[in-house]
Formats: sequence, C-alpha cells, structure tokens
Amino acid sequence: PQIMNFCAIRSIQSLNEKFFLKLKTYEGFLAAPGTILNAAFLYLLIRHFNLKKVFESGTAQGFYASFLLLAVEKNNGHLDTVDLLDSEGVGSSILHPDSKHLSIFKGQDSLEFLKTKHDKNQFYDLYCHDSTHTFSHMFKELQAFQKCNKDSFFLFFDDQRSESFWQRCSRGGLF
Repeated sequence: PQIMNFCAIRSIQSLNEKFFLKLKTYEGFLAAPGTILNAAFLYLLIRHFNLKKVFESGTAQGFYASFLLLAVEKNNGHLDTVDLLDSEGVGSSILHPDSKHLSIFKGQDSLEFLKTKHDKNQFYDLYCHDSTHTFSHMFKELQAFQKCNKDSFFLFFDDQRSESFWQRCSRGGLF
C-alpha cells in the first residue's frame, strides 16, 4: 500500500515540492526524480528476483531510493546509496530514512566507494546508476560494475547524455 500511495501522490500533484527542483546536482543542474515507470520497474525487479544487495549512485532527494528501499525491506536486504554532494537535501525525501535496511553515503564518489567494496569482495545484486550522466563517468561506472564477482547481477541506467552510448560501450569492450 505504501508504494501505491506514493505513486498516487506523485501522479496527482503537478509539482511535488518534496522532490522537484530543490537540490542542485554536482554538475550544477537542478535534480529531478526519475519516472514512476522506472521506479516501479526497479521495485518489481528487486521483489521478483529476491535481490538482497542493492547499490544506487546518485541519491539526490531519494525518489528512486524510496522504491529501492521498500523492495529491499520486503526482501530483508540492504540498500547502499551514494551521492557526490554532502548536503542535507541528499536523501531528505526517502520514505524510511531510519530503516536498518538503508545506508546513505553523502559526499562520496561512486567509483571510490565501489572500489572499496569490491576490494573487500562485497558485491551487489543490482547496480543502479543515476549520478553523473556524462559518457566518461557512466563508462567508468560500467567498468566498476563489471568487476562484480557474481554469477548474475542487474544493471540499471536512468539516462545518459551521450550519442551512441551503447555502441561506444561495445567498442570499449564492456559488452
């Protein structure tokens, strides 16, 4: 019921001030949440495949993190969400910010964070990218995700600012 209430509130309000236009990204853009469709897809993916360990880069206010968290709570898993910004707005709209299933890392670079985790052989079932959307950064995150030492895991990219993104990744040997 919580997730449906959340969707209803978001779809009814033309401008939900809890999420929109409150936080500037590391690059100086106004942060806006992802789509309900993507958030619902991620929720269902986590629930259906019983994913326990989820990583998100680019917390912003916490729109996707709310959906990710609700799913991992039901699966008795954990969400690590990382943002370059170290501001009080980061994660400020996450539905259950005090959940034992959630860790918010502010002022952290996703690449350094993942390197530390991978060096300790700690890997995730789902890697969600919604941080810096340049080709260079996304490619580096894909390379970091590729180091996951699990038989299977999922990758999710919200959007990117590059023409021929997938072709460039293929030429770079990621697929």
